[in-house]
Amino acid sequence: MVKLTAKELLELVKLLRIDVFLMLAVFALLMPAVTVTQLSQDKYCMNTIPGNESICLELEKHANDSYTPIRNMVLEKATTLKMYSTIIVTVPGIVFSLFLGYWVDAYPGHIRYMLTLGPICGILQNLILIYQCLAFDIKPIALLYANIPAALSGYMVILMTGAYTYITRKTPPKYRAIRFAILELFMFISMPASTTVGGYVLALKPWFSGQHRNYIGVFIISIISSAVSALWVAILLNDAGTSEEEMNNNNGPSSGDSPRNNRHELNKPANSKDGPKSTKAIFLEIINIRNVSNTMNTAFKKRDHNGRFFLLFTMVSMAICLIGYMGENAIGFQFAQRVYHWNAEYYSFMSAFIIIIPAIVTIITPPILIHKFHLHDTVIGIIGSLSLVLCMFLRGLILNEAGFFVGIAFGSFMGLLPICNRSVIARIIKYNEIGQIYALLSCIESTGPLISSLFFSKLFNATINDAPGVVYIAAGFVVLFPLINMTWLFCTRKSWDLVLLGEMAPPGVPATENGTQEMTFESVVNQENIDQSRVVYINSTQIESQKELDIDDKIEEIITGKVEIVFERVTEKE
Repeated sequence: MVKLTAKELLELVKLLRIDVFLMLAVFALLMPAVTVTQLSQDKYCMNTIPGNESICLELEKHANDSYTPIRNMVLEKATTLKMYSTIIVTVPGIVFSLFLGYWVDAYPGHIRYMLTLGPICGILQNLILIYQCLAFDIKPIALLYANIPAALSGYMVILMTGAYTYITRKTPPKYRAIRFAILELFMFISMPASTTVGGYVLALKPWFSGQHRNYIGVFIISIISSAVSALWVAILLNDAGTSEEEMNNNNGPSSGDSPRNNRHELNKPANSKDGPKSTKAIFLEIINIRNVSNTMNTAFKKRDHNGRFFLLFTMVSMAICLIGYMGENAIGFQFAQRVYHWNAEYYSFMSAFIIIIPAIVTIITPPILIHKFHLHDTVIGIIGSLSLVLCMFLRGLILNEAGFFVGIAFGSFMGLLPICNRSVIARIIKYNEIGQIYALLSCIESTGPLISSLFFSKLFNATINDAPGVVYIAAGFVVLFPLINMTWLFCTRKSWDLVLLGEMAPPGVPATENGTQEMTFESVVNQENIDQSRVVYINSTQIESQKELDIDDKIEEIITGKVEIVFERVTEKE
């Protein structure tokens, strides 16, 4: 067994500090989900049939008896309440996502405060829920007030954007894929763990007298996890404002005329040299509609090879596939109660499989399919979309526990679809558009819970009495669109794929005939050096006498006269 010294342990903690934070924050955020749904059901039931506490505590077991109409009514009302809750939490996140990209780019030092806000608002949310438990006679609709702190914090949008931005800034390019994989691993641990632990604690004997279930126990653990994560990020994440490149630059020789220093100046917000800005000035700079319009113009501009058409269709496909992915969050627990007659504890345990199995398959299969079988991204997307379609149909047609497990088995590859959607989009757009397009994709992903909740909740409530499986069958037909889109993209890949067309390779990186880029170690290093330098040219005669340079992208004039600054890619020829 490897023994770590105290210094080595401290270095490990410093390396994984953002990963540990995200694991604790996501655990605290997701743990109360099933408990809140159960609390709303108990409130509806016990207010409808007072004096029958035992009936309400085992409502899912009443099938085909006199209490079935009450059970269906309670499930319908709880589903509607959860839909409203999703709307309250999601809409601010959509707005935040439109401006968040510029915020974290212009003021990276604010990442620590952004990440601290989420857990603090989570604590407030749980305190409101505890009050709702103590004052059990308050109407269930009052549970919506608990979502206000989560809405103000930006919910998962702030957490994920802040974490990924921090890792991108602090990690050298060649190690970023590994760091993202480690972050996904910590997320992979926290999500099923939060659901399982939440269901287990809820089923325990109440920690406080006068409670029907151990609701408060779940909320207390969530508060502790939120508090630890907030303190963790506030104390340890004290270097978010500096990037890996800047730290390396500070450690090495410095010069006022160095390209890196010039690049650092160019990356500062406008007018940063005029002195510190007021909070109002920073706010107005961030909440600028021009940032949104630039992103939209990039997405909708005309492209070569009919690229705009392919790009927009793929983005629509991405929004539609979220309906299938988010359905479990909208009605999963209520559907399990209605069809499988599972209680909260058993559902929490079984729902972990919905997360674990697709996650494992998503981690293992892409390297095999890409590097071993050399499949195109669209082929992998077809596999993922077909898996999603089969999962939806099987869950809706087989209305027993076997349908649950068969649906998971056939749907284990559906996690490949969102990966391939992003990969396909990266093959359509240019390198200098990736940031803006991905910001728009984050906005689309933010709408996923909202669209899915409206679709599943309304349809489930309309069919809960006679045909509860219709909701999944309808979702199966809806998610046929991503399957059709991926198949169409595969058949037409030679007309839109810039890699296959030989137009994607960065300067200095050769493209082979089959479209794959052969990037040797030497060419990667040279390209990184070129990309990390925005060279200042003062005397054009000196340039001609020393080197010939091909400038591929725009040249902006910064100072009047003959000072030109080269942005974007520069190809250096001997």
